[in-house]
Amino acid sequence: MPDTVTPVPVPGRSANRLTGTGAAPMSARPLNVLLIEDSEDDALLLLHRFRAAGYQVWSQRVEDERSLREALASRTWDLVLSDHNMPRFSAMAALSILQKLELDLPFIIVSGVIEEDLAVSAMRAGAHDYLSKGKLDRLIPAVEREMREARNRAERHSALDAVRDSEARFRALAANIPGMVFQLLRHEDGGWRFLFVSEGCLALLGFKAGELVAAPRRFLDMILPDDMPELERAMHLSTHTHATVNWDGRIRLPDEDIKWVNLRSSPRVLASGVLIWEGIVSNITQSKLTERELRQSRGQLAELSSH
Repeated sequence: MPDTVTPVPVPGRSANRLTGTGAAPMSARPLNVLLIEDSEDDALLLLHRFRAAGYQVWSQRVEDERSLREALASRTWDLVLSDHNMPRFSAMAALSILQKLELDLPFIIVSGVIEEDLAVSAMRAGAHDYLSKGKLDRLIPAVEREMREARNRAERHSALDAVRDSEARFRALAANIPGMVFQLLRHEDGGWRFLFVSEGCLALLGFKAGELVAAPRRFLDMILPDDMPELERAMHLSTHTHATVNWDGRIRLPDEDIKWVNLRSSPRVLASGVLIWEGIVSNITQSKLTERELRQSRGQLAELSSH
């Protein structure tokens, strides 16, 4: 069964600084250490190093697979220290278990005797460092370094998860907005590059979003020649003044049908200094037809009124 290592007094320090022996001073740094070690004396020697360095340690010693799994399930650990080879277990087997459980913990091998090629193999397999039990001067610096690295990795993973979650929400929202949501980069020669195109591209333009991303010129080629100059003027103005683009124009679909669209987009400067546009292209054909019918009705009414 796993056992909690009994605290041992550190010379020159009161026993209440140690785990389970009363309140610790405010300056003590808490540390949860999982020891994979078959020697209780060696475990106590390691813990003495941490307490001498000002840590308030809570530790548990295990020496086989079952007790390791139980310990990992029962508590959140700051680091794992493991002997290399034990009668019923090994550091490599323990490391494999942590990796399968996707636990990103500092894993440091502390062994009495370990050959250099075995140490290199362990590092390649994912161990973060290896130390000799006879030379523990590097123990605290190595642990603190790997704990910093683990925090940095956790922060990066959290940031990436937040970005992925934000992107998923954005894509879900864009997929349910009528029209084509897009993110656009405009080259100095006036060429376009779509960084993102929503699924509404298919209903609006007649082909899939991926096709437009791969060949952005297809959208420009669909615009009727009479309407292109006004779009170019609006994009040029937006490039220099960061004004919102609001353009109405006609496009010719692959089936030769003509459709009125509205392109509305706002520019944004990225941290890199690159200017991009984010916006939506909507089908306004029906509203244009309604406007034309209204103008015709007004014209007919004016003509009748003149008689």
